[in-house]
Amino acid sequence: MNNRTLSSYNIPVIDAHLDLAMDVCQKRQDGRKGVIVSDYLESFRRGNVKSVISAIFAEGTMPETALRQGMRQVAAIYAEVEESPDILAVCRSAEEVLKAERDGKIAILLSFEGAEPLGQDADILRLFYALGVRFLGLCWSRRNYAADGANYSENIKSTGSGLTEFGQQLVWEAERLGMLIDVSHLNDAGFNDLLKISKRPFIASHSNCRAINGTKRNLSDGQIRAIADRGGVIGINACSILVSDCEDTATVERLADHVDHMVRLAGIEHISLGFDFFEHMVPPGTCLEVNGKSVRVFDVIKRHSDIDALTDTLLHRGYHEEEIGLIYADNMRRVLRALGGGGQDGRS
Repeated sequence: MNNRTLSSYNIPVIDAHLDLAMDVCQKRQDGRKGVIVSDYLESFRRGNVKSVISAIFAEGTMPETALRQGMRQVAAIYAEVEESPDILAVCRSAEEVLKAERDGKIAILLSFEGAEPLGQDADILRLFYALGVRFLGLCWSRRNYAADGANYSENIKSTGSGLTEFGQQLVWEAERLGMLIDVSHLNDAGFNDLLKISKRPFIASHSNCRAINGTKRNLSDGQIRAIADRGGVIGINACSILVSDCEDTATVERLADHVDHMVRLAGIEHISLGFDFFEHMVPPGTCLEVNGKSVRVFDVIKRHSDIDALTDTLLHRGYHEEEIGLIYADNMRRVLRALGGGGQDGRS
């Protein structure tokens, strides 16, 4: 990593996937306040981060437990914003994100990483929409009432099922409200089902290329093209196990290989960032099985303040700063315009 204290480039950043709400909620339950300002703000500012999409992730799978976890995480983000209203803003639309940026605030958008908090009740989605949730990731890498998640290794048992009837209802309701579907973690059968029934752009907030790292958690070439054809974006993921299934090659250079491959397949207008910084949330030395191998989990870019390592690599490969600007923020800004507005029923 370079030793710059501030980014040398004036390139705004939107991170499409950050496990912010879960981390903040846990720390607030331990009695802390102002977690984002104390733990994240300096890195945001050094990396020129303008917006983050915060995942809502329920560790529990029982419906009532998951619902309570989801609500607590949303409440924790709002509490943080109330404590620092001149610094942070919860945003529901592209217009609100731009206003927050003009006002010098960090824009926070909310997204489900797994529909567990909804149980089997699609009507609850409207309530979360009213609270500001604008993205719906149907599942994490496990099965729930909506869909099957993508496994990291082929030898992990999976039913391989696609969207359930409830999952289809969620897609239709989310699109009616003006939410965007997020296919990161969705298995191949579910992806194919979504293609058949969805009518709007969708995204993969934090996924890489299966052609480079063959885990099913990454996207196939056909999936990458399908997302681009729908006008969506794919956020490249800095987590080692999605960059490579070999620790020695899980590097910024290999992450840039994923960018190159996506650009060749889909065009630069459909690539974004979804770093999924996670190393600070797991015990040191944590490993997961990927492609039948035990791979250590770490972030190939450690934090937002280290983004110059990726910028330098892309510049060295011939990308212009304007092209990097598309990847870092402008492509996601375009997709945000497809969101519904601030109305509680999905109508602007």
